[in-house]
Amino acid sequence: MPTGKEVACKKWSNEVILFDDGYYSAIWGNYENSPDKKLGVRWNGQGSELGFPSSHNKPVWFIEWEHLVRPILLELLFQTSKLKEPEVKDYVKNIQKAISEIDQNKIGGTK
Repeated sequence: MPTGKEVACKKWSNEVILFDDGYYSAIWGNYENSPDKKLGVRWNGQGSELGFPSSHNKPVWFIEWEHLVRPILLELLFQTSKLKEPEVKDYVKNIQKAISEIDQNKIGGTK
């Protein structure tokens, strides 16, 4: 069961972890050199499972549809209040920054 921090994908750059509760993870970053950042999500699985999605026996990120990005980020912000991990402050800061970038770039269904 890889955590979000353990999922390395060469197609992503400038990524930051937005959320990781052990079962579900989310990142924010550039995919394939896109100028606009994307929301990557995944289910981490349990035990030795790779979780979903995976490709060629490696865990990867699913790019969320841009019109769902804002509501997902808002829900992740709420869900961080339930976590006890020491990274919670980083998650909140990163989610707030992602929301700010959506507003600046008019992405995530705000066009």
